[in-house]
Amino acid sequence: MSSRVEFRSVSKRYEHGPEVIRSLSLSIEPGEFMVLLGPSGCGKSTLLRMLAGLEDISGGELLIDRTVVNAMTPQQRNIAMVFQNYALYPHMSVRSNLAFPLRMRGMPKREIGARVLQAAQTLGIEDLLERKPAQLSGGQRQRVAMGRAIVREPGVFLMDEPLSNLDARLRNQIRGEIAALQRRMGTTTLYVTHDQVEAMTLGNRVAVLHAGRLQQVDTPAELYARPANLFVAGFLGSPAMNLLQLAPAGARDARRLDFGEQSVPLDAPTPPGAVTVGIRPESFAPAAADERGSPSIEVAITEVEALGHEQILYFESPLPLQPIEAGTRSPAGLMSARVPAAPPLERGQRVRLTVQKNTLHWFDRDGRRL
Repeated sequence: MSSRVEFRSVSKRYEHGPEVIRSLSLSIEPGEFMVLLGPSGCGKSTLLRMLAGLEDISGGELLIDRTVVNAMTPQQRNIAMVFQNYALYPHMSVRSNLAFPLRMRGMPKREIGARVLQAAQTLGIEDLLERKPAQLSGGQRQRVAMGRAIVREPGVFLMDEPLSNLDARLRNQIRGEIAALQRRMGTTTLYVTHDQVEAMTLGNRVAVLHAGRLQQVDTPAELYARPANLFVAGFLGSPAMNLLQLAPAGARDARRLDFGEQSVPLDAPTPPGAVTVGIRPESFAPAAADERGSPSIEVAITEVEALGHEQILYFESPLPLQPIEAGTRSPAGLMSARVPAAPPLERGQRVRLTVQKNTLHWFDRDGRRL
């Protein structure tokens, strides 16, 4: 049975240290796959450990199925956790590793055997049951770690960056397996990662954290399309959104977006109070010969990243760029545009780019979306 999880104004402060979680409130519905996303040190793993009962809660309430569990031990919370380093016993076989949490509960041997076999079949590791962890690949070890969580039939799965030790190809494979497994089992899952690709492909919803504060919670598509503030806008996307600081005139009722000596007319006036405009790299496109009259700017290419199926162009920004605290930023002082692979473009070449005006993002001086 899947559980409902609720954080009510939860905070965490270490003795003689800073407050790492700041009055955070978040609800996870039964059966939901919630991803906690943010840069290193934002508090996402601490939040997971508090839910698991491995960290004390400094303030607020943590509820599982509407019961406050602040004072409950990890064993009382019906939660299973998959760690980044697998946490397998090296001297035990795969079978014994899977059975260990059930033996600790005093479960009958016959039921233990049935659950272990079922978990092994679910994960496709039934042929590995007699091997030791040292005889397994990284992907196989991660499947065993997930199996040890599955056999407990918990109300909540917790996964703390479980794919970070795997190579890129294996990460993609296991990521797909985790998504399929969660859909099949329907168990409430909290998944911690700093990898936005994992977050956007796995989560029903994604909670973005920064400096211990919850920035935005929404579906992956909505987070990308409507970031709530400058941090979310700059963190999601690779390369990151181009965040341009408007000149004072651009903050008034202007009907154009000025790029140095060039400008792009807008269908509506700049929103009142706007001081930053965000442009995704894919909001640019090469202007065709018959599009000379459409809104566009001419730029000189500083760098090109040829990725096979597309090109990332970098060019100097005519406006100051908003600093990004975390995320994948273009080289210093440069804007980026994502364009098709053909025709291939070269460094030093001048190109005219159209701007999709209806995809612009506007932010006020406090960094909030307008």
